[in-house]
Amino acid sequence: MANDVAPTDIWPSPIAEIASGELRGACAAGVCAFKGVPYGASSGGRNRFMAPQPPQAWVGVRDAVAYAGHALQSPSRPKRRPSRS
Repeated sequence: MANDVAPTDIWPSPIAEIASGELRGACAAGVCAFKGVPYGASSGGRNRFMAPQPPQAWVGVRDAVAYAGHALQSPSRPKRRPSRS
């Protein structure tokens, strides 16, 4: 992705501690960023239609140098039906 930070650009690697664990960010051109930070548990499965839940804690340092996956989205405009000629 265009917003990902290449591993060669990661210096120094800042570490931030949050309630769920530690995160390793990246610095490039004088700006440090933490990407893909989990702010809540998955809203699928038994969490569907329930109040938001905190993210699951992790052990060790989690890399936060790239954005996480994206939720599926419907196309911006529906496909047209083929015309019957």
